[in-house]
Amino acid sequence: MINYMLKDGERYLEISDIVIFENSAHFPDIEETDNVCETIIGFLGI
Repeated sequence: MINYMLKDGERYLEISDIVIFENSAHFPDIEETDNVCETIIGFLGI
């Protein structure tokens, strides 16, 4: 169900990526800081 909801939301956003951080629960920015930062930097292209 979650994947369906994500794909449905992605359809309405032209510039979007779905990223699932598998090694974290509620706070991926705290639990997987390096992965989150790398993902954001890659998305922004900086």
